[in-house]
Amino acid sequence: MKLSKIFLVLGFLFFVGGSFVLAQEEKSGLVTALSSIGTSSPSDFSWVNLIGSVIFGGIGFVAFIYGKKQSSYKPLFIGIVLMAYPYFLKSIFWMYTVGIVLCLLLFFWRD
Repeated sequence: MKLSKIFLVLGFLFFVGGSFVLAQEEKSGLVTALSSIGTSSPSDFSWVNLIGSVIFGGIGFVAFIYGKKQSSYKPLFIGIVLMAYPYFLKSIFWMYTVGIVLCLLLFFWRD
């Protein structure tokens, strides 16, 4: 039951992020949106980006603490990556895609 709730929440977040990216592409044109992947300026504030950073950073923090207490390097390493990667990816689509893949990797790649 817990796994279905996790997938439901992650699917909702991916849907919200994807619909925001599509709205951006329709407004500014596909070529402009694709040329600006991974670039941002201080005025590019987005609530979707902030919420994704907090959620994936929180999951990464819990995984890091779990890996540290259990002396397991897999969740420790994935937790560090989950906490750090939102600083480097500014595209909402790629941030949610990488976050969901890392969370799935954390869940399925266990000892």
